[in-house]
Amino acid sequence: MGDSSGRRKKVAELLEAARESLDKALAAVDNGSLHRTAATVFHAPDHPDACETARRFALFALESLQEAKVTISSRCSADNGQPILDNPYYNFALAKLVLGELCLFGNRISDAAVEFNAARAVFPFSARILLASGSALRALAANANDMLEVEKLLKDAIAAANVLVEARKSRQLHIGAVDNQRSDDSEDDTNDGDSSDSDGDDDSWLDDETVDGEIASGTDAKNALTLHLLQQGRPDEAKELLQSLGYKFRLSSSVLRYSLNKAKAASNSFLPVPFVKAIDNALPQDALEYLTNAFEPRSPFWKEHFYSPCTPYFSYTHALLADEEPPKSALDQLITYVHRRVKNLFPAVAKAKAAEWYTKFILQHFLRIIIPGKSGKSSNNKLKRGPQHPIVSCVIYLSENVGGPTLVTNQRLGDPLADCGWIVESKINRLVCFDGSVLHGVVPGRDFHANVHERRTSFMIAFWDHIDIQVLSKQPDPKDIPGSARPFPGPGGRFSWTKLHAVKRPHDWPGAVLNDVQTVVPSRLEAVWEVVESESRNAKKRKAVDSKGVDGLSYSQSDLGLPNYDLVFQGF
Repeated sequence: MGDSSGRRKKVAELLEAARESLDKALAAVDNGSLHRTAATVFHAPDHPDACETARRFALFALESLQEAKVTISSRCSADNGQPILDNPYYNFALAKLVLGELCLFGNRISDAAVEFNAARAVFPFSARILLASGSALRALAANANDMLEVEKLLKDAIAAANVLVEARKSRQLHIGAVDNQRSDDSEDDTNDGDSSDSDGDDDSWLDDETVDGEIASGTDAKNALTLHLLQQGRPDEAKELLQSLGYKFRLSSSVLRYSLNKAKAASNSFLPVPFVKAIDNALPQDALEYLTNAFEPRSPFWKEHFYSPCTPYFSYTHALLADEEPPKSALDQLITYVHRRVKNLFPAVAKAKAAEWYTKFILQHFLRIIIPGKSGKSSNNKLKRGPQHPIVSCVIYLSENVGGPTLVTNQRLGDPLADCGWIVESKINRLVCFDGSVLHGVVPGRDFHANVHERRTSFMIAFWDHIDIQVLSKQPDPKDIPGSARPFPGPGGRFSWTKLHAVKRPHDWPGAVLNDVQTVVPSRLEAVWEVVESESRNAKKRKAVDSKGVDGLSYSQSDLGLPNYDLVFQGF
């Protein structure tokens, strides 16, 4: 009897140690230096230490639980009945979830999927874990069966969250009934004070923030499933989800389920699109090779920025060189060449004084919609000048056939929902440039991708007439860290990737004249936005207006107006 009591006490101590350790790991991942003010901390030198701290705590939690006989081969039963906060299976699964998230921070998607699946095997009733597992599989989906499994995992996540939602509703009804009973009893002089607010079950754990996270994951799973269904061509099924989430408008099927027909080279009868223009064979061959090598998968650039799907936005800025001014880096030379090329497409860019560049290295299933001027920190100067945006933004593709097309619309910040839109597919050495004030983005790949390890690599340049460069210190400081609009790092800092950008021969690129450049025709979309209640109603122009784009086309004046941001489904 004493031995049995001692074992139970030891198990309880181990579980408590596991819970404390897991709380520290979750804090390091969720609230610590991995996510705090992401633009300035995610890239910081102490980032690897924060990851290691979280990993160590998570592993200690697993060790404690394994001593309590909860192992990777364990599986919680549906009738276990324990609140998730005290459930050792849930704690074990959360520890594996933390290890999976750390794999994501290290850009190891396949390893993350292994950890998420292990968590799901032990505790298959967590919306957070099911969503993580489904999202990782969507990123790695290589065939139709994978896509079916993604859908199942997302539906299971929604169902798991709904169980907690209903349990909370029942708890609130019970509390309300008890409060009413107490009110009645207080008016009864014969009451002996022996009323109870409980039926014997302590369900106060339902108010814990852990449950908040589980329910929020169910909402995220609904959004992910909605995107999946729309891209699979099943809008009727998606409509119910859209309505349950409160959306009134969504990106149209012609955006999310984009045509797989490739863009064509322009014919003699081609009428140019004022908002977006594209050319193939845009860079000289040696310039393309330089850029491709500088940002290839094993480049120190990615490692030194701790680049992953979780990495926040960061960019570097360069003043545009005056005529005959010597370049300080190969990037100066490249930007000068692109600027001259873009002036032929968008003459307004001639007044640009600075260039801001950033690069992306992403998976097949990725979407980012940008409304210039909507996000980002604003200095006092920016607030005085109003929302800022570049004159023209550019994309140079360094890969192809990964992910969806680039979307460009005629919708600015504050405009009605776009009534015009175009898409351009990725192709190596294709340059796409567009009015920097309009909504644009990358549409997620709509299907599985046979080569799951292939990434989409692109190099973006924005040309500005003014940009506030974010200098962190007056003198070069090895602790300076990446963020938005940073000056290009000079030699002697903590980065080695800058060595890849040494000045090339002075006149190789800026003055190059290419004979094989081809104009590309952007594909016009039937609609950019649709009304959820009526799938046939799209954003259409009210009438001809005077508000013009950079080359004369009207900005959006659709009859849908400008709804609240939260009422519009954008796919993420």
